[in-house]
Amino acid sequence: MPNRPAYVGSFLIEKFVRCIVYSLFQDILGYAVKPVFRIPLFHDKLVAAVLSFFWAGLGQIYNGQLAKGIGFMVLYAFSVLLIIVLIGILLAPIVWLIGMWDAYRTAQQYNERQLQNERLYYDSLRR
Repeated sequence: MPNRPAYVGSFLIEKFVRCIVYSLFQDILGYAVKPVFRIPLFHDKLVAAVLSFFWAGLGQIYNGQLAKGIGFMVLYAFSVLLIIVLIGILLAPIVWLIGMWDAYRTAQQYNERQLQNERLYYDSLRR
């Protein structure tokens, strides 16, 4: 997979840019044009893993999984509190490692889907 920059943007930014560019082309040419570019929205796998390294759940939130991220945060905070009872000594590192792995894997799957969608998009332009 090509090394692409990670855009920390959203769907709204992409739509906003497209609307401006398309309306300019439409005003200049007098007719609607097919889009000729696409802003890739990729998530960096390492950023997701590093965020989860600092606190379980941050990587999931970076990947756009807010509920899952909050769930990991609550579970990790609870397991840290359980360290007092000694059960958390085993539970906290497990939750922490699963959170990092999940954030990394989710970003990787997201990027693969985005790349596949991008290929389909460019194939549809060639037709």
